[in-house]
Amino acid sequence: RLDARSVLHSALSRADSGEDRRALMHATLREGWDSMAWESLDEWFDAARAQADLPEIGIIGFCKTMPEELRKKLGYKPGHAFWWHQLTDFLKEKEAWTIAEAAYRKALELDPKAAYPWDGLGTLLQDHLGRPVEAEAAYRKAIELDPKLAHPWHGLGIVLEDHLGRPAEAEVAYRKAIELDPKSAYPWNSLGTALAAHLGRPTEAEAAFRRAIELDPKFASPWNGLGNVLEDHLGRPAEAEAAYRKAIKLDPKSAHPWLGLGNVFADLP
Repeated sequence: RLDARSVLHSALSRADSGEDRRALMHATLREGWDSMAWESLDEWFDAARAQADLPEIGIIGFCKTMPEELRKKLGYKPGHAFWWHQLTDFLKEKEAWTIAEAAYRKALELDPKAAYPWDGLGTLLQDHLGRPVEAEAAYRKAIELDPKLAHPWHGLGIVLEDHLGRPAEAEVAYRKAIELDPKSAYPWNSLGTALAAHLGRPTEAEAAFRRAIELDPKFASPWNGLGNVLEDHLGRPAEAEAAYRKAIKLDPKSAHPWLGLGNVFADLP
């Protein structure tokens, strides 16, 4: 007899790409509660108060402060790992990072062999809690549990490159993510950045950025990265200008391509 975790794992294994799997996981977490339950939790939740109280009362105590009717709506199951993983989705939306960490750790206490919560914890520790060494450990645990899951390889690459100063190891991780999820533009973009900014291989970086663009032409970041490598390393300012303008068109609120475009103009004779 299949349990919910087995059914979800089967569905995730059939998704076409890593991004599809992450979208499916997010949708599954979100749809676990109906809209009325989600709205009731949203109305009750006070992030500042909850985060102030957490060190004293813990994550179980936090849930016990919910009105009983709200816990019923949410199907409160403190002994079920998936319920706690569900809760992290809401808490991250509310930017309640420390409580989200506690919920992830509760899920992992109950089901330490689940790779997705380890991956989510790694992203949380890296992006929002400023603890890259712990993030590396969480990503490596996710990889150990499910070596075919691409996202933790990509996350591991980012933490190694951006936070721990180990770009050669980051390249290995990015290439593994690409091997596992060749349809995703994101690891190609990250690989391009590592090759250009840290590994001194701008020609390969250009190829990586162009592959990311081929996979997702509406993704602004590789257009900006392409502009950087063309302007800063390959001496092709006209092409760099075109790439920056494309990045600006796709994401006009990002400062980076505007800055790059300004650098192109500043360097003109």
